[in-house]
Amino acid sequence: MTNRHPADRLLGQDILIRAPSNEESVTLAEKLEGYHQPRVIEVRSSQRLAGILGWRGKGLWIEIDPAHRRRGRGRLALALWINALLENDDNATIIGPLSAIAEDFLRRFRFTASADGWTSSEQTRPQIDGLFAVDESRYIQRTHMTLLEMGIPPDWPAQSKLPLCCEPRALNSVGKDVFDREQWLRPDAAEAWKKMHNAAENDGIDLGLVSAFRSFNYQVDIIKRKMDAGQSMGKILSVSAAPGYSEHHTGRAIDLTSSGSEPLQEEFEKTKAFQWLEEHAGKFGYRLSYPRDNPHGVAYEPWHWMFHA
Repeated sequence: MTNRHPADRLLGQDILIRAPSNEESVTLAEKLEGYHQPRVIEVRSSQRLAGILGWRGKGLWIEIDPAHRRRGRGRLALALWINALLENDDNATIIGPLSAIAEDFLRRFRFTASADGWTSSEQTRPQIDGLFAVDESRYIQRTHMTLLEMGIPPDWPAQSKLPLCCEPRALNSVGKDVFDREQWLRPDAAEAWKKMHNAAENDGIDLGLVSAFRSFNYQVDIIKRKMDAGQSMGKILSVSAAPGYSEHHTGRAIDLTSSGSEPLQEEFEKTKAFQWLEEHAGKFGYRLSYPRDNPHGVAYEPWHWMFHA
């Protein structure tokens, strides 16, 4: 008899982890023709076999289909697998062969390499507990799992010092942006933006809206497009926040431009519009989020302003 791991409920229906509850459990080996190992975990993505994980005594091994590595399914399976193992024994050893991706992931969870394989350390359990901590907020759970699936380091939120940014319950239209797209903001931020825009216009300042509210899923797509273009995750996260951590999720952040300035470029700081914002934006509750040398390690963004009620 096999048991579903408690973390499975966080994963939706696109991936299934089947794991023995302990070493005495009836195995799944008979279901895996051609494999002789006595204890296994079967990993499925969209009902297709993505990999096989197994026990040899207290040692472990892993095989992940290379086609699923780019999607982060191997990382996700490995994290759940480690979690299941540590519920039975505080000391975990994982034996190879392992892919370079799996080895990198073990390092991030504070495993150390030895002649016998990869061994958990006293920091491994806290790392795993922090990742899969049960929280009443589904948004937090969704964020943790999405970062893991995308291969974003588990400790990135703590290192970046960026706060979690939840989506608002209500949004108001603020009209079209410079690309003729409808844009939305939280009601109080929308009202403040309209007042600020009108004040700037009265002073002869052209403020153009580039973007406002962006959903969690939209941010996922941004990151994936950059990954598909071959950008490293470090470079991506220096200019685009991870899903769940973008201020645009809150409906209180706006990206601005002005005539004669290319949108989302540092040259915006040389415009009269930026000078006006530095002097007047605070009166309307808007502040520059990412100045030069900010503590979050985010690239300087003179165009990005956030409403603070």
